[in-house]
Amino acid sequence: MTFEELDIFSDPDNMYIRDEILACCNKLWALKKEYNNDVKVEHDFYLKLFQLSKKKMNNQYHCIVLDEAQDSSLLTLDLILNSQVTGIVCVGDCYQMLYSWRNAVNILDKIEGATEYVLTTSFRVGQSIANLANLLISDLTDTDINMKGFNTKQKIVDKIDRNKPYACLSRTNSSLFEEVINAIEAGKTKLYFEGGFQGYKFNNIRDCYYFSIGFETKNSMLSKFDNYGKMEEYADSSKDIELLSLISMVKKYGAQIPSLVESIEGNTVKSKETSQVIFTTIHKSKGMTFKNMVICNDHMDLADFYKKKFIEEDQDLKQETFKEECCILYVAITRVSGEIELSDNYKEYLVLRHRYISGRVGLQEEDLAI
Repeated sequence: MTFEELDIFSDPDNMYIRDEILACCNKLWALKKEYNNDVKVEHDFYLKLFQLSKKKMNNQYHCIVLDEAQDSSLLTLDLILNSQVTGIVCVGDCYQMLYSWRNAVNILDKIEGATEYVLTTSFRVGQSIANLANLLISDLTDTDINMKGFNTKQKIVDKIDRNKPYACLSRTNSSLFEEVINAIEAGKTKLYFEGGFQGYKFNNIRDCYYFSIGFETKNSMLSKFDNYGKMEEYADSSKDIELLSLISMVKKYGAQIPSLVESIEGNTVKSKETSQVIFTTIHKSKGMTFKNMVICNDHMDLADFYKKKFIEEDQDLKQETFKEECCILYVAITRVSGEIELSDNYKEYLVLRHRYISGRVGLQEEDLAI
């Protein structure tokens, strides 16, 4: 439970529930500190214990290097600052912050007196992809990052050659499910899942199908809704990408879903090197490089965002709510070293942007509905 969820019980009528939850948390904390019991201990627990110990590390280390500092935590920051180590190096990219949804914190701007060195050159991507990254960050955050791409062999293509090994990157597990089915139907029998098959939670799609036909569910993602209809209403009003993807898969595959999940698992291999297709979410692809890859169409609607911000000049547009989705796309397009096939969604944004910037200010209705 997060602090935000705990705040649900802050009103006078439910304060007693809050107190009971906190009492249980304190009891669980005490049990975890005891070695002679079966209570599960997570990595976060012993990291917290280490932080609370206020251990000085300057007698052992001259330098601490923290990578991915944009997706770190206040706990890690406190650990570093109390270490008494004088050499501290934090490496990160604030535009690759993907985990704020689980309370990650960008600590790059929280270390006072630090000297900043900006690295704007990528040896993985070419200038064409660097240009796309520059446009994306500029349009969504009003910042010029001026990325340079030094890979002269990398290029953007309309369609990659799927007869060669390639990687498929998606925003959601549900949309990746559809891509896997397409690959199997195309004769691919050696499928690799970055991080392991179980991590993609295709069982959520199966549970969602059973939920849609009236079965009760214990799936925490679905059980918060009274019924499937209520879930659909919430997904539509909130534009929740995960739920919308689940609903889309249920509508498309229906009763086939249970057998499809079994089929996917049966075509999974454990060796990336011998696989025909590598499947991964964009989150899991962080830090990786793929020679040839496809970006799925399930990310934020870039063309709609661009239209509202620059063409319609929508004053109610909350730009900050799109920042993490922007970061996700930025990470996705910069994973490739060979050929990349952009999503239709991304292409529509680029076409609309080009038409508008080229002076077609008086765009027709059909231009805005590309």
